[in-house]
Amino acid sequence: MIKRIIIGVVIVICFLIVAAYLAINLFIPEHDYRSPGNFGSYPNSGMYTFNPETILDTLEQRETDVFTPYFGNPDEIKLYYDPITWSQLDYLKFASALSQKVWGESLSSKNWSVASVYFAQDCKDNSQGFNRFDIVYYKDLGVTSWKRNYTTRFVDVQPWRGLAYWGGDAIFSSTLVSRWRNIGLENFAISADDALQITEEHGGNQTDKSHCSTISVSMFQHDNEKWDVNYFAASFGMYINANSGKYDILNK
Repeated sequence: MIKRIIIGVVIVICFLIVAAYLAINLFIPEHDYRSPGNFGSYPNSGMYTFNPETILDTLEQRETDVFTPYFGNPDEIKLYYDPITWSQLDYLKFASALSQKVWGESLSSKNWSVASVYFAQDCKDNSQGFNRFDIVYYKDLGVTSWKRNYTTRFVDVQPWRGLAYWGGDAIFSSTLVSRWRNIGLENFAISADDALQITEEHGGNQTDKSHCSTISVSMFQHDNEKWDVNYFAASFGMYINANSGKYDILNK
């Protein structure tokens, strides 16, 4: 009788150990102080300067000699191009050209997926376009040690000072059940530009811009198909479905 009880206890303990191991590996992500959207997370990185007043037209003419490597302190750049605002399409064309320069390949949907995208501009009336942009691309490397691994590339573009950051070869992981999902920018009916205009037309244009520092339009993994529009320090924002255009007003 005692022997059976001991065997039963051992079986229960073994079951709990296996269940805990599976739960940890399937549902609990590893703590990682790095972020795919942080320039400092990349082992290989660099900066380029460019002329934002001419580069888009130059790229349309299929000229590629438009980037100059920059090795100095970006805070020492004194040349500012203001106001310069680009559309989502402009930034994606720029990111593709920069990718060709740095990695010799396009960051197209056939080769890479999008993990996050961020557009921003200064708060002002009749807001249109953006003067800051960053995007994280990723590629699924498969599963090792109960984790799904990804390699990422990062592009941060600041036309207002003619500067672009790039980073690559970072490795991140997720649990098996929480794999990353692609943000299908090319397939959305509502672009970041559309999202900004929808927000402006439904309360943003009535927001006191004197209390607002930045307007951002972003989409991250947990959003997937919703634009998050935020008027920082103005307690106003909106979630917008990128497929239907339906929105929810948020008092942030």
